[in-house]
Amino acid sequence: MNDTPDAEPTAETPTPGRSSQRWMLLVAVVGVLVVAGIAGAVVIVNNDDTSDYAASQIGWMHDGCQQWADSNQGADGPDDEWCDSMAGWMNGRMGGDSMMSQGQMMGSMMWQNASNMRTTCEQWMADNPDVASPGADTSERCEQMVDWMDQHMGDWNDWMMNGPG
Repeated sequence: MNDTPDAEPTAETPTPGRSSQRWMLLVAVVGVLVVAGIAGAVVIVNNDDTSDYAASQIGWMHDGCQQWADSNQGADGPDDEWCDSMAGWMNGRMGGDSMMSQGQMMGSMMWQNASNMRTTCEQWMADNPDVASPGADTSERCEQMVDWMDQHMGDWNDWMMNGPG
Protein backbone atom coordinates (compact mmCIF):
# COMPACT_ATOMS: atom_id res chain seq x y z
CA MET A 1 0.00 0.00 0.00
CA ASN A 2 1.20 3.27 -0.93
CA ASP A 3 0.98 6.04 1.62
CA THR A 4 1.02 8.73 -0.93
CA PRO A 5 -2.14 9.49 -2.78
CA ASP A 6 -2.16 8.94 -6.50
CA ALA A 7 -3.18 12.45 -7.15
CA GLU A 8 -4.01 15.36 -5.03
CA PRO A 9 -7.61 16.51 -5.24
CA THR A 10 -7.79 19.83 -6.96
CA ALA A 11 -10.33 22.50 -6.23
CA GLU A 12 -12.01 24.00 -9.24
CA THR A 13 -11.05 27.62 -9.42
CA PRO A 14 -13.66 29.85 -11.09
CA THR A 15 -12.51 31.85 -14.03
CA PRO A 16 -12.28 35.37 -12.67
CA GLY A 17 -13.98 37.20 -15.56
CA ARG A 18 -16.77 34.72 -16.25
CA SER A 19 -19.31 35.73 -13.57
CA SER A 20 -18.74 39.43 -14.22
CA GLN A 21 -19.35 38.80 -17.94
CA ARG A 22 -22.67 37.14 -17.11
CA TRP A 23 -23.60 40.05 -14.89
CA MET A 24 -22.73 42.58 -17.61
CA LEU A 25 -24.75 40.61 -20.15
CA LEU A 26 -27.76 40.53 -17.81
CA VAL A 27 -27.48 44.29 -17.20
CA ALA A 28 -27.21 44.93 -20.95
CA VAL A 29 -30.29 42.80 -21.72
CA VAL A 30 -32.32 44.50 -18.99
CA GLY A 31 -31.16 47.90 -20.28
CA VAL A 32 -32.22 47.09 -23.82
CA LEU A 33 -35.63 45.88 -22.59
CA VAL A 34 -36.14 49.04 -20.55
CA VAL A 35 -35.21 51.29 -23.50
CA ALA A 36 -37.49 49.26 -25.83
CA GLY A 37 -40.32 49.51 -23.29
CA ILE A 38 -39.97 53.26 -22.98
CA ALA A 39 -39.81 53.67 -26.76
CA GLY A 40 -42.88 51.46 -27.15
CA ALA A 41 -44.79 53.45 -24.54
CA VAL A 42 -43.93 56.71 -26.28
CA VAL A 43 -45.13 55.32 -29.61
CA ILE A 44 -48.37 54.04 -28.07
CA VAL A 45 -49.09 57.29 -26.27
CA ASN A 46 -48.41 59.36 -29.39
CA ASN A 47 -50.17 56.98 -31.78
CA ASP A 48 -53.74 58.14 -32.05
CA ASP A 49 -56.05 58.25 -34.98
CA THR A 50 -56.72 61.91 -34.78
CA SER A 51 -55.51 64.08 -37.56
CA ASP A 52 -53.18 67.03 -37.35
CA TYR A 53 -55.92 69.64 -37.54
CA ALA A 54 -55.56 72.79 -35.45
CA ALA A 55 -58.76 71.87 -33.58
CA SER A 56 -60.33 68.51 -32.80
CA GLN A 57 -63.65 69.83 -34.06
CA ILE A 58 -62.28 70.04 -37.60
CA GLY A 59 -61.43 66.35 -37.43
CA TRP A 60 -64.89 65.55 -36.07
CA MET A 61 -66.49 67.67 -38.80
CA HIS A 62 -64.38 65.81 -41.37
CA ASP A 63 -65.53 62.44 -40.01
CA GLY A 64 -69.18 63.55 -40.06
CA CYS A 65 -68.77 64.96 -43.56
CA GLN A 66 -67.19 61.71 -44.74
CA GLN A 67 -70.03 59.65 -43.27
CA TRP A 68 -72.54 61.94 -44.96
CA ALA A 69 -70.67 61.71 -48.28
CA ASP A 70 -70.55 57.90 -47.99
CA SER A 71 -74.31 57.82 -47.42
CA ASN A 72 -74.96 60.17 -50.35
CA GLN A 73 -75.14 57.71 -53.24
CA GLY A 74 -76.11 60.18 -55.96
CA ALA A 75 -74.09 60.26 -59.19
CA ASP A 76 -72.92 63.83 -58.61
CA GLY A 77 -72.56 63.49 -54.85
CA PRO A 78 -69.43 64.53 -53.01
CA ASP A 79 -66.31 62.38 -52.98
CA ASP A 80 -63.48 61.98 -50.46
CA GLU A 81 -61.71 65.05 -51.80
CA TRP A 82 -64.76 67.19 -50.99
CA CYS A 83 -64.53 66.61 -47.22
CA ASP A 84 -60.72 66.61 -47.22
CA SER A 85 -60.64 69.95 -48.98
CA MET A 86 -63.22 71.57 -46.70
CA ALA A 87 -61.43 70.35 -43.56
CA GLY A 88 -58.11 71.64 -44.90
CA TRP A 89 -59.69 74.98 -45.76
CA MET A 90 -61.16 75.27 -42.26
CA ASN A 91 -57.83 74.32 -40.73
CA GLY A 92 -56.16 77.13 -42.68
CA ARG A 93 -58.50 79.63 -41.06
CA MET A 94 -57.48 78.81 -37.53
CA GLY A 95 -55.62 81.48 -35.61
CA GLY A 96 -55.25 84.20 -38.25
CA ASP A 97 -56.42 87.72 -37.42
CA SER A 98 -56.47 88.53 -41.13
CA MET A 99 -59.60 86.40 -41.61
CA MET A 100 -61.64 88.60 -39.27
CA SER A 101 -60.77 91.67 -41.30
CA GLN A 102 -62.12 89.90 -44.38
CA GLY A 103 -65.46 89.28 -42.67
CA GLN A 104 -64.95 85.52 -42.57
CA MET A 105 -65.49 83.20 -39.65
CA MET A 106 -62.61 81.50 -37.92
CA GLY A 107 -62.11 79.02 -35.11
CA SER A 108 -65.09 77.85 -33.15
CA MET A 109 -67.36 80.29 -34.97
CA MET A 110 -67.11 77.96 -37.99
CA TRP A 111 -68.79 75.02 -36.24
CA GLN A 112 -70.47 76.34 -33.09
CA ASN A 113 -73.92 75.57 -34.47
CA ALA A 114 -75.53 74.12 -37.57
CA SER A 115 -76.19 77.54 -39.10
CA ASN A 116 -72.53 78.58 -38.78
CA MET A 117 -71.37 75.24 -40.17
CA ARG A 118 -73.67 75.74 -43.18
CA THR A 119 -72.23 79.24 -43.74
CA THR A 120 -68.69 77.90 -43.40
CA CYS A 121 -69.45 75.20 -45.98
CA GLU A 122 -70.84 77.80 -48.37
CA GLN A 123 -67.76 80.00 -47.94
CA TRP A 124 -65.51 77.02 -48.61
CA MET A 125 -67.49 76.08 -51.74
CA ALA A 126 -67.27 79.65 -53.03
CA ASP A 127 -63.49 79.61 -52.53
CA ASN A 128 -63.04 76.14 -54.07
CA PRO A 129 -65.47 75.74 -56.97
CA ASP A 130 -63.27 73.15 -58.71
CA VAL A 131 -63.45 70.74 -55.75
CA ALA A 132 -66.94 71.67 -54.66
CA SER A 133 -68.57 70.08 -57.71
CA PRO A 134 -69.00 72.67 -60.44
CA GLY A 135 -72.66 73.26 -61.12
CA ALA A 136 -73.74 71.96 -57.70
CA ASP A 137 -76.11 74.17 -55.78
CA THR A 138 -73.88 75.45 -52.98
CA SER A 139 -76.67 76.14 -50.51
CA GLU A 140 -78.38 72.82 -51.18
CA ARG A 141 -75.23 70.72 -50.85
CA CYS A 142 -74.20 72.42 -47.60
CA GLU A 143 -77.74 72.21 -46.27
CA GLN A 144 -77.81 68.47 -46.96
CA MET A 145 -74.50 67.90 -45.21
CA VAL A 146 -75.35 69.95 -42.12
CA ASP A 147 -78.85 68.47 -41.84
CA TRP A 148 -77.40 64.96 -42.06
CA MET A 149 -74.79 65.77 -39.39
CA ASP A 150 -77.44 67.31 -37.15
CA GLN A 151 -79.64 64.20 -37.45
CA HIS A 152 -76.94 61.51 -37.26
CA MET A 153 -74.16 62.82 -35.06
CA GLY A 154 -76.23 63.53 -31.95
CA ASP A 155 -76.60 66.77 -30.04
CA TRP A 156 -74.65 69.38 -32.02
CA ASN A 157 -73.03 71.03 -28.99
CA ASP A 158 -72.02 67.74 -27.42
CA TRP A 159 -70.73 66.28 -30.68
CA MET A 160 -68.72 69.33 -31.66
CA MET A 161 -67.26 69.86 -28.19
CA ASN A 162 -66.61 66.23 -27.19
CA GLY A 163 -66.47 64.28 -30.41
CA PRO A 164 -68.70 61.48 -31.68
CA GLY A 165 -70.11 59.33 -28.90
